[in-house]
Amino acid sequence: MNNPDGQESHFSPDVTYRGKPSATPLVEATAFARESPEELEAIFAGREFGHLYSRLSNPTLAALEQRLTDLEGGIGAATTASGMAAIAATVLTLARAGDSIVTSQELFGGTYSLFSRLLPDYGIESRFLPVRRPKKFSDAIDKNTRMIFVETISNPGLRVADLNALAEIASDYKIPLVVDSTVTTPLLFQPAKEGAGIVIHSTTKFISGHGDAVGGCVVDCGGYSWDKNPHLKENYSEYGELAFLAELRWRGIRTLGANQSPANARLTLRGLKTLGTRIKRHCNNSLRLAKQLRDHPEIKELNYPGLREHPDHELAKKQFNNRYGAILTMKLGTKEKCFKFLNALHLIKNMVNIGDTCSMAIHPASTICRDLDPDEKRAMGVTEDLVRICVGLEDYEELKKEIVEALNKV
Repeated sequence: MNNPDGQESHFSPDVTYRGKPSATPLVEATAFARESPEELEAIFAGREFGHLYSRLSNPTLAALEQRLTDLEGGIGAATTASGMAAIAATVLTLARAGDSIVTSQELFGGTYSLFSRLLPDYGIESRFLPVRRPKKFSDAIDKNTRMIFVETISNPGLRVADLNALAEIASDYKIPLVVDSTVTTPLLFQPAKEGAGIVIHSTTKFISGHGDAVGGCVVDCGGYSWDKNPHLKENYSEYGELAFLAELRWRGIRTLGANQSPANARLTLRGLKTLGTRIKRHCNNSLRLAKQLRDHPEIKELNYPGLREHPDHELAKKQFNNRYGAILTMKLGTKEKCFKFLNALHLIKNMVNIGDTCSMAIHPASTICRDLDPDEKRAMGVTEDLVRICVGLEDYEELKKEIVEALNKV
C-alpha cells in the first residue's frame, strides 16, 4: 500500500487505514527488509528506489523532504541533523582542499566559525565580503571558487542580500548561489525565483516552530547544471540534475552520518501545518514593536528591515513581499545595560534559539558570536551593546509592556 505522501509503505501488512491519516506516520525503524539480495544490490547501486536504513533514508524523512521541495519550488531535498549540518554537508559536497568559497561576512556566528575556523583545516578557503557590495563578490571569485554563500536576512546583523545581483554574478562564473533562508522561510520568499541554486534551512527554527525538533534541510532549486562543478561531473553523467543531492547524501548523510531523526522530521511536519499563520503573527508583532520602540530614549539604535530608515528597507520590501521577519536588534549603549535589560525580562525568555512560539532575547556578543574576535564581530554588525530579540506569538500589548518596562529599568 502507499502512505499518504506517496512513498512506499513499510508498515506491517496487518496495519490498514480506513481513509487518509490526518498526520504523516512516524516510521521509527532502523532498517527495512527487502525481498532478495538482488533487490538490495539494485537499491544500493541506485538502479531502484527504496528505503534500506534510516541513516540513508526513511519514509517520514522523505515526506518532509517532498514538502520542502514543493514549498521552495525545487527538484529535490535532503534533510540533515541540523542547520549547521546542512551547511557543512553542502560545502563538503561542492568543495575540496585547494578550493574556495565566497561568502557574506554578515553571518550567523556558528556559520562564521565553520567557515573561518574549521574549513581552513581541510584546505578550503573562505573569502568574507560585505553583502551590500555585490561587486566585491565578483572580484573575489577565481577558478577554484565553488560557490557564493549568503543569508537572506543576516542573523543577527539584519543585513539583506540582493539575491538577484548575486545570482547574476554566480551565473557569470558558473558557480551556484547558496542561500540560507532560515530567517525568511519559504512563506516569505523563495530564493529560487531570484536565481539561487541551493536553499538551506535550519528547520529547527520557524519551520518546526515549537522548540522541540532540531533539523536542517538542503533543497536543490534545479537552476544549476552540476556538470560545471569539477567534483560532480562523474555524478552528473549518472544522476543528471540530481547529481548534487546524490553526492550530498553520500558524503554528508551516509558517510558522515549527519542524518535527521524521523521523530524530529514528524514534529517538523506538524510545524509546517501552521507555518503560514505563525509567520504572519511573527512579522506583524515585530513590525509593530519596531515602530513603537524606535524612539525610546534608552535605545541608541534600533535595527529592523521593516523600518523605512533601514538601509536595506526597499530591497527587503521588494524581495520579501512586505514582511520582514521576526528578528530585531537594539543598541543600549553598554554591555552592562544590555544585561540589566535582559535580567528585567520575564515573559521574553533568555534563550539562543529563534523561531519558537515564545519571544527570546540574548546578548549576541557574549553568546552566539563569543568565539569571534572584535573585528569579526564588527564586520557582522555585532557590538557589545547589542541585544537581539526574536519576537514570538504572544499578545502584542503584553510584549510591548514588558520591553518598555525592562528598558525603563536600564
